[in-house]
Amino acid sequence: MKRIKNVQNKFFQIEHNFITSLRVNDYDNISEIYDETMGKDFSNIIFSSHRSIIQKNFTRNQKLKCLDIACGTGSFIRRLAREFGNRVDCYGVDLSKGQIRIAKKLAEIDRVKVRFSVGNIIKTKFPSDCDVITINLDATNHLKQPEHWKILFSKVYDSLKPGGIYLFDINTPKRLFEDLVRLEVIIKKDITYVQCGIKTGFIDDFALNQHLMQIFHKNKTGIKEYFALIQQIAPSRNKLFEMLKRAGFSKVKEIRYSKKIRAKHIFMKNRLFVMCRK
Repeated sequence: MKRIKNVQNKFFQIEHNFITSLRVNDYDNISEIYDETMGKDFSNIIFSSHRSIIQKNFTRNQKLKCLDIACGTGSFIRRLAREFGNRVDCYGVDLSKGQIRIAKKLAEIDRVKVRFSVGNIIKTKFPSDCDVITINLDATNHLKQPEHWKILFSKVYDSLKPGGIYLFDINTPKRLFEDLVRLEVIIKKDITYVQCGIKTGFIDDFALNQHLMQIFHKNKTGIKEYFALIQQIAPSRNKLFEMLKRAGFSKVKEIRYSKKIRAKHIFMKNRLFVMCRK
């Protein structure tokens, strides 16, 4: 409890001028610590469900082409490549050069083949004829304008083969307005992760939240601090499903997780998981 109180005190001492100097949704600064802080944990929780969905929708011997959009350091797509082996051709794209640099290094360590590239997910051309496309860990929420969601969904639809599937998750408006406005603290062995909302509002009919991430990493020389200013927007469930159907998807459904699984991590709180089929 004392450690949490010390972290809280330090968090609230951050000056406003420093916060406003940060670039919104810039993950380069936290790329070297991202996997251990959040990427790996979240991928481990959702992987078995996503793997099961893939196995149910495709035959065992079918060669698959899989794309992970906004892949971060590649936790999910690297594990997919490792477990499915030669059965999959894997691709990952992310806006952050730092994240992709780390992703390539980790793929070499894991001895898996994933074609990683740096790109803006609204402007970059995706690989065509994909069987599976994923966007994990609320990356879709980072799109700055509601119109960008429509563009992304159309691009994903066009990049899938007929019968291909699209798996993604978003933070819901409830999480943006009720959870991310509070202080959230995650404490691990050598890492303490803190985030707290600093702004809420609307962009059209999308909920908006800005929150500050602060990560303390204990290493051999002391404690290193990392910061990121995150902005997310989110539509209602009905609005989201409407946009997906207008993009052309023939099937749109929610992926259900048990309370037991959702209790494994605070990031699972008020998060909506969706599966779409072309």
